[in-house]
Amino acid sequence: MIAQSYHQTYNLPVGIARCGNVYGGGDLNWTRIVPGTVKALYHKQQPLLRSDGKYIRDYIYVNDVVRLILHWLKGLIRRAFGGRASISVQNPA
Repeated sequence: MIAQSYHQTYNLPVGIARCGNVYGGGDLNWTRIVPGTVKALYHKQQPLLRSDGKYIRDYIYVNDVVRLILHWLKGLIRRAFGGRASISVQNPA
């Protein structure tokens, strides 16, 4: 809602990313499915099955999300300022 109000008030291009089921290095929340499964397998334990398999979920790796958001930001910057955009993790715009 805040982002949308900035768009309406200041005519700024706004994007809202809703990323769910992201996994990757550094996730030490052992109650989540991917870290918990990796930990169980590492310790030669049976992974915890949390459902009967009826529901299927998609997962995305954290680096893929970062690449997607950086690509997306370039488009927002181009629309906001016209012309070219340069953005990277090492040299943020």
